Amino acid sequence: DFRLDEPGSDLYRAEFQRRYPDQVDELRLAEERRRERKAEKADEDPDGAEADYEVGE
Repeated sequence: DFRLDEPGSDLYRAEFQRRYPDQVDELRLAEERRRERKAEKADEDPDGAEADYEVGE
């Protein structure tokens, strides 16, 4: 998980989670979906954008 590591960030994060639990759930779900799409894309084209490139072209 990505986390900001700044002075007081744990306190601010906990307060945000307490005040906005619905938004926290939405953000977590959105991140989960983003990671799934990224993993699917990597499975489809493991070499990325350079898949059609051949040495000597």
